[in-house]
Amino acid sequence: MAAALLGAAVYDLKPNTGGSTSVSAGEAMRLMDSDNAPVLIDIRSATERESEQIPGNIHIPLDTHFQSNIEAIDSDNGYLLYCATGTRSRSAVRSLTKNDITQVRDIKGGIRSWASNGGQVAAATAGQKGTAA
Repeated sequence: MAAALLGAAVYDLKPNTGGSTSVSAGEAMRLMDSDNAPVLIDIRSATERESEQIPGNIHIPLDTHFQSNIEAIDSDNGYLLYCATGTRSRSAVRSLTKNDITQVRDIKGGIRSWASNGGQVAAATAGQKGTAA
């Protein structure tokens, strides 16, 4: 369940104060390799996720579960969101920011940019195909 996974520790993102919410794939990789890595959230559909995903993510699809999970997201933690190309994740970041969750960014260019910049991607395993509810 998302609530149990989204309230763990303090992460390596500074509050968004109205500037850009996107980070490059390279910056995202640096953040994910840090000791205080943000929670990585895949907001794509279950079908998109089956073909490839960034390892270590939580799946909260924008189209079905995202709005109902906003209340479960701890505003003190950091989050890094991604979709296929960055468009939906930017929209999701705006929704979170409107709900006072400010330590949130999206990967500019989404998983496509992540993969083309050498980031690890993998197919979903049976245990990873579920969604947060």
